[in-house]
Amino acid sequence: SASRNFMIICSVEKRLFLGIACLHFRSRSYHFIWNGFWGAGHPEESYFEGIAFWSIKENKLIVNYPNSHYVFGVDKNGEDKTNGAYKPIVRIFKNAKQSLVDHGTIAKSLAPSYFIECLLYNVPNNLFSSDYLGSTSSILNWLLEADLEDFHCQNRIVQLFGQANDQWSTTNAKSFIDSAARFWIA
Repeated sequence: SASRNFMIICSVEKRLFLGIACLHFRSRSYHFIWNGFWGAGHPEESYFEGIAFWSIKENKLIVNYPNSHYVFGVDKNGEDKTNGAYKPIVRIFKNAKQSLVDHGTIAKSLAPSYFIECLLYNVPNNLFSSDYLGSTSSILNWLLEADLEDFHCQNRIVQLFGQANDQWSTTNAKSFIDSAARFWIA
């Protein structure tokens, strides 16, 4: 597969050229596409394009999809989706996290910034509005009841929750959501 060949190239590159920052990455995937999104339809072969680099500290290949992350974030923030409220509300949640860390309520590592953004990406668009106070309350209430298992990262390629090192645990996410909700109503 493409990823196996790439890993072999990276392991050679890692030993020979430690100065390489990152490389273009392309992984093959078979999935069902319907109107360009995940869902029912006809199986098609496609490629996810991203970047990859070798972490010497962790001794592993790290793959990321920054272009997909950016494109889908801009799309969700658009007038036809959240009317520009997505990014400001992400900032509210990140600031709330920092306040929780500053007050010793949670550890900084409990809710990395990237995971907070991905968590909010999965919230229905209709809960975002220019009423940031009301939207934040509605989103917290929705998250408190949500089944987090099927959430994806903002890149729509990687699942947000799981056992891999580059995934968040639902336990940590629920702890962050509970702490943020208590903080918000305090």
